[in-house]
Amino acid sequence: MWLQKQFYYLCICTCILQVQFVQAQSPYRLSTGIELPVLGGGLTLFGIDIALKKNFPSVVPDDTLGLDLQSIPSIDRHVVNNWSLRAHQTSDVFLRTSPVVPFALPLLAGSSSRHKMSTSYVIVIEGLLTTYTITELTKLLAKRKRPYVYGRSAFDGNRFTREAQKSFFSGHTSMTAVSYFLGAKMFNDFYPDSNWKPVVWTTAAVIPAITGWKRVQAGKHFVTDVLIGYAVGAAVGILIPAIHR
Repeated sequence: MWLQKQFYYLCICTCILQVQFVQAQSPYRLSTGIELPVLGGGLTLFGIDIALKKNFPSVVPDDTLGLDLQSIPSIDRHVVNNWSLRAHQTSDVFLRTSPVVPFALPLLAGSSSRHKMSTSYVIVIEGLLTTYTITELTKLLAKRKRPYVYGRSAFDGNRFTREAQKSFFSGHTSMTAVSYFLGAKMFNDFYPDSNWKPVVWTTAAVIPAITGWKRVQAGKHFVTDVLIGYAVGAAVGILIPAIHR
């Protein structure tokens, strides 16, 4: 719920502040034909997500009686007994710091270009909001149980909760990926001749991958969860700036 409130206020404040800036220097352009469906649709789905979560069920002991490891894809079976608080905490650090990246990364090339950045604030919000709503609604519809529900490494206090059946797909991975790929794509578009582009793109690819790996180590997600989360976040992070060129 904390993250939902932050998204709501960030979207509103960004839209209000946007009218104060001149967009002429930016490689991006805002238009009603894009912003209305993307932001409007995102906020609508955001509201649906909040409503669905009110009645989202928890995992109960009876739900685990018929669980069959053979029903899990072979690529995922080996992680069911993973459980690491340290890996979980590390992935949390990546998640919580990642939204700073798309705001800050394009500014690193120098103060002379910072006045170009106003339009990108809306693009960042659209990317984050789109990825968040896709991720959360998919979790609610899929109801895939997390690896630790199948194993015995986690405490029952973790196994029998609502969060225990929100495995597909990884929100930590998708949100970290969209943040880093948004930052890399905007840096690429603002500074196409920069020598830093290989470093920026490599970082954008590696950090979400490490985040996903930590989620698997923590026992929070299957390998397929983080692969899909990575793909969704990266795709949105590249496509949202691209449609504004």
